[in-house]
Amino acid sequence: MSVHQLPNGKWLIYCYPDGRYGKRIRKVYDLPDEETARAVERSILATRGHRDLPPSTSVNQKVSELFPSYLDHCKQQKSPRTHKDIERIFDAHFSRLLGDQRLADLSPVHLRHYRLTRSTEKVIRGYEVRGVKKKVTGAIVSHRTINKELAYFAGFLKWCRRDLDMDLPPLHVDNLRTARPIPMVLSPDEVRRIIDAAGPVHKALILCLYSLGLRFSEAAGMKWVDVDLPGGMIRVIQKGGKWKALPLNPRAKTALEALKRKGEYVFPGRDPKKPLGDIRKALATICKKAGVTKKVNPHLFRHSFASHLMSGQINVSIIQRFLGHQQIQTTQWYSHVSMKNLSDASELISNLLDG
Repeated sequence: MSVHQLPNGKWLIYCYPDGRYGKRIRKVYDLPDEETARAVERSILATRGHRDLPPSTSVNQKVSELFPSYLDHCKQQKSPRTHKDIERIFDAHFSRLLGDQRLADLSPVHLRHYRLTRSTEKVIRGYEVRGVKKKVTGAIVSHRTINKELAYFAGFLKWCRRDLDMDLPPLHVDNLRTARPIPMVLSPDEVRRIIDAAGPVHKALILCLYSLGLRFSEAAGMKWVDVDLPGGMIRVIQKGGKWKALPLNPRAKTALEALKRKGEYVFPGRDPKKPLGDIRKALATICKKAGVTKKVNPHLFRHSFASHLMSGQINVSIIQRFLGHQQIQTTQWYSHVSMKNLSDASELISNLLDG
């Protein structure tokens, strides 16, 4: 939400009443003063999150009866990828293992049962051959996956308490132990070769992933309205919905300038109204052309970015600012990071790319 007075005395109010991934509303009002403008702003904000719910929402409902309404909420308030993931997990697992439970009856016992059951199951992956859908059973479901699923379910229960004002007791189940694997990062030379082998669109995208340390969803969701090429700056919605502003690397700026400004997204998908989807196949082709034999995915550029800056002795807090990590200690330090320090880090990436 934001309120600004225009030179003609009118007030500009713009907001995302349906959530950060919904349509932006931008209207000009002829109002007497800022206080009135703020009142209009608050009235718009009050409509946010009001959606149709089942006729009766109570603790006596089953999980399967109420979860579809939570999915509607997620569609507005979470990223498209997260919403799709929660929907997939509900259809495949929540509905069969927890769907018949009344909200009033839920206890840590049910969540432990869910965790135990999923720990004994194997991953089922789907694929398609000549238009025929097939399935293949793989390895045992990882602890990391089960922890993620239980975190999604905890989000559902939190929504029930907060948005539906349900009196539900807090449910806590300890996470399963996980070990985060150390990524095999790319060398600066490998990054340069990949960039040089890519076409204009993928070159600009890879430069944004590497020179800014962006997640793929952050880069793919970039809109032209958030790119300031003359000023050498961009702003990005990061994980969690917060904005971050970053200085554009000279090579990334040049690559973006070479793109044609068509539509809303910097990197549109097949449907120009939607952002670019998966690029792993295209990336594999580019890496083969570049002579890079490592298994490369979009997120590897982010890991490589952080590793290269650490090797260049850039302050860890500067790197965290680029990456947008959400730890409390990091967040407290963010306000003390100057744009000059961010530009210094960006310049180091530029020197690495230029060899």
